Formats: sequence, structure tokens, C-alpha cells
Amino acid sequence: MSKEELVKVDESESIEELLNKPTLKIAEFFTGFLKAEKNEWKGSAGRLVQALVKNNLLMQLGREINTYIKEGRIKEDYLETDLNRLTLVELLKCIDEDSPDENRFEAMKKIFFEGASIDADGTKQALSYELMKVCRKLSSIDLLILAVCHDSIDEGAKESTVHSREQWIGQVSQKLPFGYKEFVELREENLEKLHLISGRTYSDGSGIRNQTTWRLTPLGTKLCEFIGEVG
Repeated sequence: MSKEELVKVDESESIEELLNKPTLKIAEFFTGFLKAEKNEWKGSAGRLVQALVKNNLLMQLGREINTYIKEGRIKEDYLETDLNRLTLVELLKCIDEDSPDENRFEAMKKIFFEGASIDADGTKQALSYELMKVCRKLSSIDLLILAVCHDSIDEGAKESTVHSREQWIGQVSQKLPFGYKEFVELREENLEKLHLISGRTYSDGSGIRNQTTWRLTPLGTKLCEFIGEVG
């Protein structure tokens, strides 16, 4: 699947065709694969696996869009606005270039569906587009960390507040499926850089801001509201 096909944001018909007939792209690839010389099979096999994964994601996305239209959850003419087209193109580019795992794909789909929802206005569509670009820069572990922080917030409850970076890392890691604090430390900088969690305080970096929201910034909180539960 060429990048050129994915960036025709002014042609809603071509985007719809891509979602409805992704198997044509796989058929074209199979033709080239079967004609390849044996010494090219190794590289072709790797591309074939990637193509199959992308095809599955595209088919899943296309089915969900059609289902949501029938259920009245998203607009039938959702591609008529520039912002919705741009948001969908970001999602398609992620499928094509990143081959996202299930958690990332689910999160990005939810962001797109929020912007294309039947009651979404221009502001929500714009927010959906901006959040989609942020989400493309996140790993599955990033999304799990954000979800843990969001689920841990209990406004007004003293026991739900974290007071230091060490405490935050320890408690977040305990709530992750794998439990290693090193994963939290590894992803902390990226989440700070994207302004999804607050920075550190004190000269040694041991303090944290936004203690009652488990370091989530307003942007981080809004992203969590868009994607709901992940993992």
C-alpha cells in the first residue's frame, strides 16, 4: 500500500474505497510475491506478514465504521469535513507506517469515532484531530500508564493522592500488568515531553506536580476521556 494512496485527503471516495476493498491490495501483493525469484522470498515474506496485518486492521476499521453508521452513532457523511478526513488519514498512516498493536489501534479508533460522532461539532472534531497526532507518538505502555493514572483518581480521597515521583512510579508500576517500575521510568520522559503528565519539582527531581490527578495534565485527562479503557 503506497503512502500516496493514504494522503489524498481531498478525495473522500478514495478513502472509502480503501476501507471497503483492502483485500485488493493484498491480492496485488500476492501476485508480486508469487512471481518473485527465490532469493527475494525472504524479504517478500516479511512484507507479506506486514501486509496481512495491515489488511486485517483496515477491514476491521471499515466494518466498524459501517456498523456505527447503521446504528446512527457516527455521521453518514463523516468524510465531508476536512478535520474528519485529516483525522482518518492520520489513523490510516499509522496502520500503513507503524503497524500498531491492538492497544494503540483501539485508542486511535476511539479518538476518530469521537470526532465523527453524530453530535460532534467543529471544536470536538479539531480536538480529535490534535489528539490523534499525539496518540501516534505513544506506545502501548504509555497508554497503559495513562489509564492507570486516570483510573486511580478519586477526587477528594486522601488515599488516592501521590506525593513524590518515587511513590508515583511505584504505585503505577504495581497496577500495570507486568509490574516493573523500570517500564514506567523508561516512558516517563515521553509522557512529560508530550505534556500528558506533569513535570518534576525540586532540584533532585523527586517532587511532582498535579498530585491529586496522579500527574495527569488537563491534556492527559482529556485524552483518557476520549480513549476510555485500554489494555
